Amino acid sequence: MDKSSPISGIPDELLAHILSFVPDSDLSACVRVCKHWCKVIQLPSFWKIKCLKCGRDIKELVTIPSREWRMVYFKNPYGRNLVKNSCGEKGATDHWRLILNRGNGIIVENIDIGCKPKPVEMLAEMGDTTKNFATSYGWSRRIQIIDLIAEGCSKYILDEMYAARADCASVWEMRVTLCREKAHKVERYLDEYAQRFNRDSWNAHSVLMPDDWKHGDSDLVIESYNYGPQETPQWSNSDWTKVSHTFQGCSPGLRTIIFEDASKDMQFWAGHYGGKMSAASVFVRVKKS
Repeated sequence: MDKSSPISGIPDELLAHILSFVPDSDLSACVRVCKHWCKVIQLPSFWKIKCLKCGRDIKELVTIPSREWRMVYFKNPYGRNLVKNSCGEKGATDHWRLILNRGNGIIVENIDIGCKPKPVEMLAEMGDTTKNFATSYGWSRRIQIIDLIAEGCSKYILDEMYAARADCASVWEMRVTLCREKAHKVERYLDEYAQRFNRDSWNAHSVLMPDDWKHGDSDLVIESYNYGPQETPQWSNSDWTKVSHTFQGCSPGLRTIIFEDASKDMQFWAGHYGGKMSAASVFVRVKKS
């Protein structure tokens, strides 16, 4: 750009504000206009402006490294649920690895069947769907592996809602594990474990991974949280229940989260009278160090 041009003397802060209106698809062309524009577009302050303009949920970000604002803009790791297909909006199996699917298998229900309606606050978290997963008379156990490198995450808060039918006793459990290893290595460990564990699980009290699943790799797991097995007797409360846990002060090296849950009915009824799950979520919170 000609240095005599009036725009060449615009301060970086003002130019960043002006360029923030440019669509993402055209930014590559702006970078090639001149060195000054290229420098401004690469500034963390430019990407912070873009985040604010497009409504990124950054109210929880007290402070983050300046170099991460570009990542916040493109991946939005701090304002979205990192658990995919959390309510069954994409079917029963999309993004979930079914380790066990006994009885009549896990399904997705479009309405509340056999339990009380989902509370308003839960529906608000679910967005455009009201669906939930429902299990059967044999264990349904599923796992979702969250690759933190791909998602750009560091610290976590996790939630899930579950409910039981009033007319049939059921059991539900959940486990979340923070791992140092990358996702592909964790997946290999899980495959090896599944081959030796799934031989007899019909009558097992719990089907989630026990502490010995790590194959002696004591450095693999940083921390884990277990809930359950939670049994719900027949004709008892069928309200949706929120289970929540916060991981804080994790050791360095966190790379992967394993989110798993399992449920079944306890009376061996054909159909889908087991526990129900919906609105599983993992969110990132960054605090000032």
